[in-house]
Amino acid sequence: QLHDWNPWMARRLGLAPDGRSGPRSLRDILGDQASRLDALMVRTLADQRPAGADFALTRRGAGTLWLQLVLNPLPGNLMQGIVNDVTEQKQAEAHAIAMAERDALTGLLNRRGIEHRLGDALRALDGQSLALMLLDLDGFKQVNDTLGHEAGDRVLATVARQLESVVRRTDLVARPGGDEFVVVLQSLETVDTARFIAAKIVSTLSRPIDLGDGQRAQIGASIGIAYTESRQDSGDALMRRADEAMYEAKRAGKSQYRFAS
Repeated sequence: QLHDWNPWMARRLGLAPDGRSGPRSLRDILGDQASRLDALMVRTLADQRPAGADFALTRRGAGTLWLQLVLNPLPGNLMQGIVNDVTEQKQAEAHAIAMAERDALTGLLNRRGIEHRLGDALRALDGQSLALMLLDLDGFKQVNDTLGHEAGDRVLATVARQLESVVRRTDLVARPGGDEFVVVLQSLETVDTARFIAAKIVSTLSRPIDLGDGQRAQIGASIGIAYTESRQDSGDALMRRADEAMYEAKRAGKSQYRFAS
């Protein structure tokens, strides 16, 4: 129970500014995180030394408020708590993590980012399926060799936007590196959706890309697709299967897609 608090804490937690409403339960304020508070209190009293933890509070229409709570043991099984608002710090940390998982050129997820999200997508499978597409651009080396690396960068950025326009909003698009792209189609009901999107990607990327200054680039995409309905599949295994299928598409004449067996 909270017995006393200052105006700052009253504003942050929506408490009466002078405590006139009587004791309030911190467990009620923290809601689903109450068990973590219990563990923190037990540790503080058992060790008889300060202990702290961070808690996230969702405020209606105001985003998430992050509070750092430090408890100090007092005689008689009482505790004194110090609360700091660490929202800006948490937001900065989240932004840094997000930037570390993004490709600087295209703004897409990078290798680290797609590995992270793919793992989450596999764990979330529940009665539906997932398809991982590995794309390798056909003719990209010729663009770099004849038009230069700046033109190559413009092609990569254009391909990124084209892929985002073709897939659904729930899907993931990444550039692990070079001229390879990864698309993860989530929450599929049938394999036909993956087949339709793969065909659309092949068709879209086969069109000439206007680079400006009268320059145009002609590329294509060979796509390997690994399809799964199992949470037990690993991201690495899907990548390997999609990679093998992608090379089958290249051997078959490029600018087409193949499903992994």
